[in-house]
Amino acid sequence: MKKTGKAGVRSVVVGFVQGTTVTSNDEALSAERARAVASYLRSLGLKGADTVCGNGVAEQPGAKARRVGVTVEYRTK
Repeated sequence: MKKTGKAGVRSVVVGFVQGTTVTSNDEALSAERARAVASYLRSLGLKGADTVCGNGVAEQPGAKARRVGVTVEYRTK
């Protein structure tokens, strides 16, 4: 991790979906999945995600594709 000179927490929430034959909704669904998890994390006290986005279709098949990845970094001075 690079030192930025600022202490704090940085978080990234990224949603994924299982590929379907109708792909027009995949990006929106993955973004909504990420927003739902970010909202839940805020309800637990996380100040807010710096980045919340949908990444569309995951490479993994089946249930492993229907997920959200959360990365939280703690920065020190």
